[in-house]
Amino acid sequence: MNTLRFFPTVILLSLLVAGNSCQKTTDLTPTATNAQTPGVSARINNQVWQTTPAATTAALTYYALPGGINPTELTLIGTGSFVGAPTTMTGRPDKITIFLANVPGTGTYPLTGGNQAIYTTVLSQPVNYVTGPGQSGTVVITRYDRTEGLLSGTFNFTALAGTTVVSITDGQFTDVPISR
Repeated sequence: MNTLRFFPTVILLSLLVAGNSCQKTTDLTPTATNAQTPGVSARINNQVWQTTPAATTAALTYYALPGGINPTELTLIGTGSFVGAPTTMTGRPDKITIFLANVPGTGTYPLTGGNQAIYTTVLSQPVNYVTGPGQSGTVVITRYDRTEGLLSGTFNFTALAGTTVVSITDGQFTDVPISR
């Protein structure tokens, strides 16, 4: 009879041990959808691309430039490479540039009219894929902090070089410094 009294305790301990040994593992591979660290990331034709972390703020591979001809203009620039690409490709300085003609603050900005996005890839020579008629795209700015000088948001667009279309999806820019 004493063994039956301890049976529920043994079952409970067995379940606890089994539950701890079956913990879910988390994939730590960087993706364009988990860019919580500062930088720019996206999927380019469904391949994960991201800016390279810089050792110092002077060597940043991503930044935003306010102003220009119009004080409400904003240009976002990110230089990076494909995640998990062969070593011969990781040094390629591919670049995403987004130009917005009138950004008073946070909001959604279609890539039409004076707004434009360019994806530049360098194989043997630079090729610029540019948004324009027939392509679509949107930039959503969720943080435009002029005091701290930081910009965050999302973007998606299709762009064209000759007859070749490139698709940029799941784009994110997180705490990108705004140059002053």
